[in-house]
Amino acid sequence: MGFFSRRKEAKAAEAPPNPKASGGRKLFGSSSPKRSPSPAKDKQPQVRTQVSESTKSSAVSTPKPIVTVSPETVPQSTAPKPDVVPIIAAPAKSRDSTPKEESSNTVSPDDAKHGTTTTTTTETAVPAKPSQGVLGSAYCKAWESLSDSDRRDLTVEDGMRQLLEQLNAADVKDHKESLLRRGIQAVAPFLGPVQLTLDFVGTFAGVEPIAGTAVGIVKGVASVGIAISSAAQDLDLTLLIGGVLELLPVMDRCDQVVRESKVMGDLHNALCDVYKDLLQFYLKATRLLKKSNFILRMAMNMLKPELPDILSSFNKHAMVLSRLVEVETFATVQDIRNEQVETLIRDTLDVNRGNEIAYHNELKQRADEACQWITSVDAFRYWQLNLDNSNLLAMFGDMGCGKTMTTAYVTDYLSTRKRVVCGYYCKSDQQTTSLGNIYRSLVWQLLKRRSALKDAYQEWYKKTESLSQVNPAQSESHLQEFLFEVLSTSEEWTFLVLDGLDECETRAQKQLLSFLKRLIDSHAHLKVFVSSRYHEDIVSALPAGYTRIDVSSSQTRDRLIASFLVDQISSIPSDIRDQVVTELSEKANGSGIWLRIAIEYLEKVRIKTPKGLQSHLEKLPSSKGLAELYWKLFNKICSGIPENEDRVRRALEMLAVAERPLSPKELSYAVLFEPDGEEAVATVAELAEVVLEVDLLELVRPFVSVIASGETTSQLRLVHQSVKEIILQAPPAEWQTLGKVRSTGQNTKRSAELNGLLLRQCVKYLLLEECGTNELPLGSGFGVEHANDLDFLQMDVVGDDEDEGAGGEEVQPEDGPGKSAKYDPEELGFGGFFVYSCVYWTVHLKRTASSPDQRPSPDDLEVLYAKGSQRLANWVEQSLRPRCTYQMDARFGEELANLDPLVVVAIFGPDESVADMLSRTTDHASVWRAVGHLVNLGKVQTLKGLVQDTAAGEILCTAEFFSHVLHNWNTEETRGKPTEKWEETFEFVMRKTHDQLLQGGNEILCRAAGRGCLPLVQSLFHVAESDAELKAAILSTTRPQRNGKARHQSVGEGAYESQAEVLQFLCAQPGIEPHLYYTDDNGRTVFHQAARRGRADIFRILAERWPEGLNQKDKNGDSPLGEVIYNNQRGNRDTTQTIRGILATGAADVTGRTDEDGTSPLGYAIKQGNAELCRVLVVEGSADLACAVEVDSETGKPVMRAAVLDHLATVEDREKMLKELCSLLPLAVSTEYLF
Repeated sequence: MGFFSRRKEAKAAEAPPNPKASGGRKLFGSSSPKRSPSPAKDKQPQVRTQVSESTKSSAVSTPKPIVTVSPETVPQSTAPKPDVVPIIAAPAKSRDSTPKEESSNTVSPDDAKHGTTTTTTTETAVPAKPSQGVLGSAYCKAWESLSDSDRRDLTVEDGMRQLLEQLNAADVKDHKESLLRRGIQAVAPFLGPVQLTLDFVGTFAGVEPIAGTAVGIVKGVASVGIAISSAAQDLDLTLLIGGVLELLPVMDRCDQVVRESKVMGDLHNALCDVYKDLLQFYLKATRLLKKSNFILRMAMNMLKPELPDILSSFNKHAMVLSRLVEVETFATVQDIRNEQVETLIRDTLDVNRGNEIAYHNELKQRADEACQWITSVDAFRYWQLNLDNSNLLAMFGDMGCGKTMTTAYVTDYLSTRKRVVCGYYCKSDQQTTSLGNIYRSLVWQLLKRRSALKDAYQEWYKKTESLSQVNPAQSESHLQEFLFEVLSTSEEWTFLVLDGLDECETRAQKQLLSFLKRLIDSHAHLKVFVSSRYHEDIVSALPAGYTRIDVSSSQTRDRLIASFLVDQISSIPSDIRDQVVTELSEKANGSGIWLRIAIEYLEKVRIKTPKGLQSHLEKLPSSKGLAELYWKLFNKICSGIPENEDRVRRALEMLAVAERPLSPKELSYAVLFEPDGEEAVATVAELAEVVLEVDLLELVRPFVSVIASGETTSQLRLVHQSVKEIILQAPPAEWQTLGKVRSTGQNTKRSAELNGLLLRQCVKYLLLEECGTNELPLGSGFGVEHANDLDFLQMDVVGDDEDEGAGGEEVQPEDGPGKSAKYDPEELGFGGFFVYSCVYWTVHLKRTASSPDQRPSPDDLEVLYAKGSQRLANWVEQSLRPRCTYQMDARFGEELANLDPLVVVAIFGPDESVADMLSRTTDHASVWRAVGHLVNLGKVQTLKGLVQDTAAGEILCTAEFFSHVLHNWNTEETRGKPTEKWEETFEFVMRKTHDQLLQGGNEILCRAAGRGCLPLVQSLFHVAESDAELKAAILSTTRPQRNGKARHQSVGEGAYESQAEVLQFLCAQPGIEPHLYYTDDNGRTVFHQAARRGRADIFRILAERWPEGLNQKDKNGDSPLGEVIYNNQRGNRDTTQTIRGILATGAADVTGRTDEDGTSPLGYAIKQGNAELCRVLVVEGSADLACAVEVDSETGKPVMRAAVLDHLATVEDREKMLKELCSLLPLAVSTEYLF
């Protein structure tokens, strides 16, 4: 039970009766005062048991549930007579029923004593409502099968309590020992599993009226069964009734495993049959037992002949129900497992998928006729249909020629032909061109289109996370390997469609194309379609043999596009519409974006006549003068008003460098915010009033596309990449003189200037009053584990008891169960630009690295960083939740209490900012924390400046520096990157700490090898080349023991952690032998260390330098190869491929002739039941079958040796493995003869 649930229970227990609950739901339940729960029940979770007295008294009908029979609960004859209630209440009326109810309020002695009122209702049976639950629905159907007389007998005002009182009184009169007590003893062995059902009766009654009645019959049958067993004193009858009691809990399981909304089918019918049997048993028994002045023994004799048939029918139907419940239970468990997988996919891959889907849906608004040309091109048809070669098709075209629309058409075209299609659009922003985002999107789409891969993804995620200690979904290399594994082994063809390859940065382009080439070379069933502007670098990186299509201009296609756009975005009069389409298509020269902007311009000038049209068409620049056309449109929408020009300019410039698409409200807050000057605002509330006064979206609409990303939300994107590029070239005032729009990179002075503009707006916004005084109610503390706990998530979203629905049901968040609940910072007083400012101001700070003058003032930043401030807590908390979910999208590497200006700048800022902030602090702990973050983030240039700083260097230049580096080392941040800066930094510190390294250099080397810190390992050997004393120190074997045991040296540590690059370097170093040949106290070598993860490449590196060690056993007689098989029980493929790689070294002895029984590699493979591995060991490794198979001296037939036989669980497994091994015998004896 989570914290929130406990809190709600405590609150419900302490709270006074809730007046709002009265009349909210009709409840069946006892109106007598609630007994104190027994200690046993106190330990059980209580679900929805808090029912106020006012709720009870307002119910339509409140029959007392039949009491649990025990010596303590049987009323004595001297007790006050309780109010009369039905033995079994009839099902509640449906809304459509017409018979009138006759209700009366009666006060029982007990109720009068406690001040409560009981309402009793006499009514006829009516059908149950569909929403009345699993038990209620089935019980109602069974009730309807009864005759009128049966129903009357079950609803007469004569309660079970009176019946039991009569039984007890008669029993006391005739016998010294209680018959009921003896009856309970008789059936006691069967009551254990029933107790849970009986205990839950009150709970069910409080939840659903008809369900309470349905469970009430179960309790009544149990009570009567006990009475019969006590009276009959017949062992056979007792056993029969005991069998019934044992099967009763299956009905409770129905309610637990079957969801109300689920179609029940056979299970519902089986449950109805069970209820019919229970009702018949109950009727038969109670009619005899309730007769006045009855003779108990005679009643039992009359009942005995009829009970077996009824109970036998019940047993038959209950067994059918039990089997159906088992099936449903399995399905429920599978549903839970599936939901867990879906949750993992959603939390790790689904962050930006909604935006991608919205963008693709926006691209569906196109002229398909203008895109169909590609399907008739021979190159496309050959690529699509020929599955043997031509795996990659590249479409090249000029800017604005319609590549993206054509690519979207290709995606939809392939999808309609039942292909597995994964599409992605790169849009020249950091969010979409990030290699990690591209891979995450492709993985997400593959899982959606091939559901069978979802379990494989979960298994891969958990395995990779445990081995690498990083989030695999945030690692480009891990995601790439998962994609490679899935695509290269799939038997089904997959189509990847990638648009805007030229929009990606150079590094991402090269890595993506290299990955695609690797896939194609592996003969994966893969077809790739890419679109791009022509670039030599892209063409040279494409795999050999690719197919190419060039998008050429076509007046026919231009006319189709023009016609579509005029219909979609223009109000041009119909009498000149055809003329507009004709004239524009003749001037477009294949540029779709020119057509779009030209029509937007004509819309703004409000053309009404052919003469006016001709005049404006003549003024339009050609398609090659796109910049001038943009200027004319800008000039037109601003109407010469300076204020409009400034707002539109700022809006376009911010959209050009924004890290993600902005919402209309975000853009308005950012553009209209004036932090300085006469119209400066100091609060979010003041800014909100300004935003309401200006319709900014209407001003900028011709330059943007509005993309719906939800029912009530939308995003703004620049209408085309050419708009962004012209903005990055010059401000609008200079567009008229630019001429042709040219492609430009992000790393320009103009880009830094615009990033500085948006950065200053973000920082100034976060300095507004509310951002520093209001509290964002998240309070995770960043690194605290409960931040992702569902109870914590619901704690601030679910309403208090008085806001809950009737019956105490918890209010679910709008997102529904299983999804991360969301909050709205704007509703909390933070305004419309808070989220973007928190999440991305640090990114824009990095983008100003080349222009320090564009950054905010150090004083402003220091206020934003202030240690312990509410402002700091607010923006960091929000930065971890870009989607405004209570569950964090990322973890923060530091606790709130440890955040200070230097640490924040080390994490987020450029190098110069760290230097600036360093001059303002003298806190040693802060400096060390900053070092940890710089190392983890791979910011070596900043780290180098820190150790070379005079003040900081005095703190950092100690041997402790290397411990901090290794503790925070992140291999992912350095893999594939130059290491020269790291080596320079390490060697600088080494020269300052020479004497300390003579004492601890060996320990530093060993830890560096285990952590995979290759630059530090290289630096140690590089410095030691000219320092014999240091070399002797690092290659010594005097490493301190741990827990009294010797630890392996550098080579062993690297082998244990599978650090291939480090091992390759170490094994090539002269004098490494003491570390390579090292054995610990148990005789374990570096090969035993490598067996932990069992990677073939690690064994190959070690075997090249020390082949003899591969077969050396430890003091327990275990060989490295045997341990590989024993430790790596991950399935046939992983283990088998590893063993094949080790055998390929030629140094491994797997014959097993020197191994003890069952400890040879073949023995371990047999114990695992890995037949494929057995075949590899025998065929490729010459494993001796005599280690596993011997000849039976009596039969002369082969049998498994006892040392391996016991580990195979079943006879079938043993026979299967024996046949597999015998098929490998040199004489190829027929297995049919052997068996």
